[in-house]
Amino acid sequence: MKQFYYLQNDGYKAGENKSYYLQFDENQKPKGVDAYDDTDEKQYFVFYNVPNKPGHYYIYNKSWDSYLLPLQNDNQEVLTTDKQATAGVYVLEHLGNGESLIRCVNAKNPGHPYLHLAGDKKLVCWEGKNSAPSHWRILPVGLESGLTAIKSAVKSASASQLFDLSGRKVSQDHKGLKVSKEGKAF
Repeated sequence: MKQFYYLQNDGYKAGENKSYYLQFDENQKPKGVDAYDDTDEKQYFVFYNVPNKPGHYYIYNKSWDSYLLPLQNDNQEVLTTDKQATAGVYVLEHLGNGESLIRCVNAKNPGHPYLHLAGDKKLVCWEGKNSAPSHWRILPVGLESGLTAIKSAVKSASASQLFDLSGRKVSQDHKGLKVSKEGKAF
């Protein structure tokens, strides 16, 4: 079973009076958005254990089938990969107030190895403890068992099978009347 988490950042709460939540954008880049949506899997992350390294994780987003890469230079945007072998390796440093620092152990710059939400809400690498936008709340969303994964796959497969009145397959955003395989009209 996989445990999903969302990552909340309160680093700008004092000035903007709101929290930000990590999600992947349409270009598969992690960024902060100001609304948590428990139905948006772009905001769900899995912390996969690195084999033979207790407390070390790969950070994975199921919606985009991507991992965070190792951190690069100061304030450089964090990129993603679909290959676990090239993914960044991260450890959590708990601050004792419900927040954690997320440190990349294979970062290019060991002086700034922490995930940080920049002012433009892009995910970058930065210094960590002394900077509130480097503090994260890692909160559980729920579990996915093998059965729920199968149900989810079946549901999305059937949802994608829509037809127009001529019987041609059409997409969800098709204008006009659509009929599902089960005969429901949309």
